Amino acid sequence: MVFSIVATDCTFNLMYTHPDPMVTNIPWRGKCIHCNAGILVHSDGATTATIEHINPQCNGGDKFDPHNLALACVRCNNEKGIRHDKHAGEGGRADEVIAALQFRRQTRWRS
Repeated sequence: MVFSIVATDCTFNLMYTHPDPMVTNIPWRGKCIHCNAGILVHSDGATTATIEHINPQCNGGDKFDPHNLALACVRCNNEKGIRHDKHAGEGGRADEVIAALQFRRQTRWRS
């Protein structure tokens, strides 16, 4: 699932290419959907990033739709989960955050 997010987020790019075709665990560098901090994802899927459900599952967000998924640093994802997710759908700040993240994800979309 992590690589489906990396593959569709234009902030992620291979850090380098290796002349030896047997070397395959080359990291991809991208940005947190919230704060734009650097995130590394290795080609085997290893990362310290977390999967962000932009529209939270508790508000009907699809947990498998790549348009609803992004990578976030742990700090940002935890903060959104604590502050906003439980208030989604109430017409307040949480919905503004979700709309802003949906827009950012759309602008980062790579075909």
